[in-house]
This record gives sequence, C-alpha cells and structure tokens, in this order.
Amino acid sequence: MKKICLGLIMVLGMLMVTGCGKNELVCTKTSDEAKETITFSFDKNDVLKQGKINYAIKVGDEQAIEEGKALLKQSFQDSFKEEDGYKLALSDNGKDTVYLTLTFDASKVSEAINGVDKTKTSLSKIKKEMEEEKYTCK
Repeated sequence: MKKICLGLIMVLGMLMVTGCGKNELVCTKTSDEAKETITFSFDKNDVLKQGKINYAIKVGDEQAIEEGKALLKQSFQDSFKEEDGYKLALSDNGKDTVYLTLTFDASKVSEAINGVDKTKTSLSKIKKEMEEEKYTCK
C-alpha cells in the first residue's frame, strides 16, 4: 500500500511539471491491486487547466478499508493541500476497495512549483511520458 501511495505521489509530481495540450487526455493504468485513471483538461489556448486522478485500490477486506483510507489520507493530506490547488476525496465500496479522487487546479499548482512554464509542453509530450510510465492514453 505504501508503494502505491509513493508511486501516485511521484506520478502527480511528474504531472505538475508537464502541462499543455488540447481539450482532454485520459490515461489509465491497471494492476491486480489498483486501477488509476488520470484526466487532463485543457483550455482553448492549449493550456492545462485542471486534472483529476481517480484511484481504486483493493485493500483486501472490510477491516482493511478504514486503515487504508487513514493511510491514504495521511499520505496525501500533508503533500496536497487545498490552498495549493488540490482537493482530496476518499470513499469505499464497503467490501474491499478504497477510492481516492485527487483533483488539481493547474493555475494554483503551477504557482506552487517554482519556475515551471507549463506553456512549453504539449499533449503529445504528456502522452509520451505517461505511456513510458505504462499508462494507456486516449
């Protein structure tokens, strides 16, 4: 579970560095333990406006759900604050899966990253980087 959280943090960090494109790009990655879907939304000037990460993580059973949600909340709450353009939501299916949704406002996130010019990247570059990380993008 900790590896999954750390991996998600690294992916989001990479996403914050990349930046513009056209309309919407949806990238997915699935494993035995989790399914991740990342949606990038762009404005008419090909600038990244917002993103959304949906993550479904199998934690095993009902008893592990609350523990898994607490671990995810602790892992993400300190790193991704609402005032920095992030919004975190956690839920579960009551059986064996925890759902994490992390949305971000690119204009606020870009302010939090020193000196990143999100206008110098393209949809194709983001797609290529995501596919190198074994995501399927459309």
